[in-house]
Amino acid sequence: MAAPATRFNPYYPTVGIQFTDGLDAIIAAPDITAEEELFERVVTYIAGLYYTSPTIAQLIELKAVVITAANNYMNGGVNAAAYDGRQRTFINMLCGAALTNYITADTIDSRILDVESNIPKSGLSFDGQSPLFLATLMGTSCYDYFHSLIVSPPTPNPWGTYLDDAEVSAIANLPFWTSACMEGALIGDKLSVRGMIEPTTDIVGIEIICSLAVALTVTAGKIMFKWIPKMKV
Repeated sequence: MAAPATRFNPYYPTVGIQFTDGLDAIIAAPDITAEEELFERVVTYIAGLYYTSPTIAQLIELKAVVITAANNYMNGGVNAAAYDGRQRTFINMLCGAALTNYITADTIDSRILDVESNIPKSGLSFDGQSPLFLATLMGTSCYDYFHSLIVSPPTPNPWGTYLDDAEVSAIANLPFWTSACMEGALIGDKLSVRGMIEPTTDIVGIEIICSLAVALTVTAGKIMFKWIPKMKV
């Protein structure tokens, strides 16, 4: 489904393009064979995108963000306590069973856009709306990117090895990949510490950088290494 003619998402389309360009960078040669290589490739992409001459300290901190995010995703997921009740209502509609169990794979983008259209009506402040908009934008970008590769695969298909390796089918896994992407964006937004990796400009907040980096990490980790969140008891 194409985005509406006017999409009232403050990060559209720029951050969505950065997300899909990041997926292209991750899958580029040489092949990734270990999680450590995935972390390094995400750090390299984000550093090249947002920093003219990244320092060693900034690179270390960026890597710490993506590794911490991977741990968080597999050992608890989105920290519900970091979001208020109104935000959690949206998060519950975007992530998990509400997205993966009750709607068909070809209507996921419509559901995400429907949720997104209600964010401005929530009464949340801009800071409260921001992580939700980042999640919906990266979710639709993830969905559109992989849906296109599945239904109209190019030759060669850069992600073909992983799409063909899906034990059920890639289209059946697409809702779970999309949900994981949005969980990553939401985890990343709350991982941001205002430290060394914050740019010297106020135009791009550190939350955007971390949200993008973590969404890329979790999406690729889910597909390449079949990351599975552990049960919460």
